[in-house]
Amino acid sequence: MKKCNCISFVPGIFFSLVISVFCQQALADSIITSDNSYEEGDYYIVANNGDSISDFSPSGVLFDGYSFPVRYDAFGQPIINSTFGSGGGFIEANIYNDDHSFLGSGDAGAEVLDPLNELSLIQIDGDAVVDFSFSITTPHTYTLTGNTSVNDFGSVSIFFDSIFLSETDTSFSLSGTLAAGNYSFLAEAMAILDSPGNASANYDFDLQLYEIAAVPVPAAAWLFASGLIGLIGISRHKSIKR
Repeated sequence: MKKCNCISFVPGIFFSLVISVFCQQALADSIITSDNSYEEGDYYIVANNGDSISDFSPSGVLFDGYSFPVRYDAFGQPIINSTFGSGGGFIEANIYNDDHSFLGSGDAGAEVLDPLNELSLIQIDGDAVVDFSFSITTPHTYTLTGNTSVNDFGSVSIFFDSIFLSETDTSFSLSGTLAAGNYSFLAEAMAILDSPGNASANYDFDLQLYEIAAVPVPAAAWLFASGLIGLIGISRHKSIKR
């Protein structure tokens, strides 16, 4: 009889272990990210005498101190200080990720100097983008904080979870809840010039994810389930014996 009692409790213990393992797996979480961040810029500058410089680089541009060739008069003499023009630009994008924390920044700028008004055409821009996606297998809460800063020739746009932020949100702090699924984050800084001047745009952000802990089932419930299954086993054994 004792042997039967022990055996009858085995299914209950096994049931408890299976449910316990299942719940632990359900609490496990994984976040997979894909980073599509980039920086790029292009410029095209033309001097009044027709000299020009142009370039495009998907990985970013950096230039300054460019001087156009000195022009000469009809007698072959250089026209001093008549063809000076220079331009400068910079762009940068960064993202740092450790599964539940995403830190990033973007910086775009452009500068063109033409003190003697010797340039006939100016087109220059910088674009710094942080673009990544992630997936979560369990619900999470989040906080999103950061800052933006632009001058009259710059702009910033940030998109996340149906939320749009721009340069008008100079300092932002948001929070919410995310269901299990796939999500994308996009931030872009643009600086554009079509005349002499300085353009700048930048942002930084801190996105933190916090897993929502499942409500644990009390140990008494597991013991009750085990005992109930054990009693069912005993009852079934007695019925078969009769």
